[in-house]
Amino acid sequence: MSFCATVCLIPALMALSASPEPATKIAPIIGEVDQRLIGGWSVDESSAVFVIHAVDDIMVIHGVDATDGEAFHITDAKWDGRTFSATFRMPSSNWTTHSALRFESKEVLWGAAWGDVPGIVEERWLKLPPPDAGPRERTRWVGSPGPRPAAARDTSRY
Repeated sequence: MSFCATVCLIPALMALSASPEPATKIAPIIGEVDQRLIGGWSVDESSAVFVIHAVDDIMVIHGVDATDGEAFHITDAKWDGRTFSATFRMPSSNWTTHSALRFESKEVLWGAAWGDVPGIVEERWLKLPPPDAGPRERTRWVGSPGPRPAAARDTSRY
């Protein structure tokens, strides 16, 4: 990913809405840089949006709730080459979840989440196109990335 594309991702997230808390919580990801993880991700059936990028050969992650721009506090982020895992806490509510995800396809991370959710639930992260992919695709960065129609969840067309 080019430096320009990386620099463009964070402002795109911050532009989602006025933030009651500055979106500056960036956490390192333990593990080797993997280009497949780099980019923007929306959590299916959620308003959570995350950006993973590389800084000085270290991957970092940043996430916000797209409805209000509040930043997640992210800890224990790890990538072992096969599984991405991390703990996500929303400061205003103290809502905490733990996720363990693997690639279902090059555009989808799939796995489980547990914590302040009832039981263990399925979680799916969908890769977002770069903000400069054109006017139609750019709306996916500035609009709420919440639930999409079933047809948009079909990853076979990507």
